[in-house]
Amino acid sequence: MRHWITMHGFALNVSGDLSAFDHITPCGIANVSMTSVEKEKGEVLALETVAMKAAALTKERLAQLPGSTGRRPVGLAARQNGLPTTRA
Repeated sequence: MRHWITMHGFALNVSGDLSAFDHITPCGIANVSMTSVEKEKGEVLALETVAMKAAALTKERLAQLPGSTGRRPVGLAARQNGLPTTRA
């Protein structure tokens, strides 16, 4: 993470057809198969519900990092409010 921006993405497959992943090596990890929250839980879940839970858990975990102040970085707050930002 640099300036509160990840160098790698974060994806959470909630539902849907994941067969396209059969034709690539996701994240460069061979011999794995992609799954989804729905498949693992065995029930249909609302995307909004999963998104809110994932956001809350991510916030909780990031707050536990050494040096965390519990506040959002200024640049992140500005981006969320549609304001221009600069990168150092």
